[in-house]
Amino acid sequence: MRRLLITILLSLATPTGFAWSACGVVIVLPSGWNADVVAQDKSVCETGARPGNWQELEAKSRWSEEPYALNLKVFKTSFRAAGGRMGFERDERGEWGVPGRQGDMSKAEPVKIGAFSGWRSEPWFRGFAKDGAELGDQSRLYSGTRVVLLLHDRHGTVIGVEYNQWSPDIDLDRDAAAESIVRSLRRAAPNSSLERTFARSSASLAPGSCTAGESRSTRSLGT
Repeated sequence: MRRLLITILLSLATPTGFAWSACGVVIVLPSGWNADVVAQDKSVCETGARPGNWQELEAKSRWSEEPYALNLKVFKTSFRAAGGRMGFERDERGEWGVPGRQGDMSKAEPVKIGAFSGWRSEPWFRGFAKDGAELGDQSRLYSGTRVVLLLHDRHGTVIGVEYNQWSPDIDLDRDAAAESIVRSLRRAAPNSSLERTFARSSASLAPGSCTAGESRSTRSLGT
């Protein structure tokens, strides 16, 4: 079954990536990226995506990173309810967005990506260097931006995307990767053979991942 699944996935390869199907949708991952279903309940299914050499990059980085370069959530709830799950709220001044460190509200801005539209908020956070990291004159502390997207299309598909916009030691354009993935997203055909294969194989594959070809890009969508 595993060999059959890999054969199906390789057959879906495109010049810029390959198709990954899970959580009821199909996306095209950037070349060299892989993905895993990391969480699922009755209202949301979450996929984590990252370059194939992400763990190597994280190990070399002097600052801690998330397990995945970005996370995509597919909701089975209303757009409003999904906003609450993504951390969107309205503060006492009536501003809509996602609060960051110390409760500072990052005002949401309207955004459109392909067939999807919605909101983008950029709350800030503090990151710390790993213990024993050689920093020279650099501070152990840095400020970063967490990008939170809440999107829907005219067919009622509601999604959320989250990622840290940058890291001091990892040269990766996550904005470009997120936009590429969202633009490619479509609903999987009901009872498609690919969806059935994934469903039957999820237990045997976990916690592994399905991988596109090796990436050699240094800035665009991978490192």
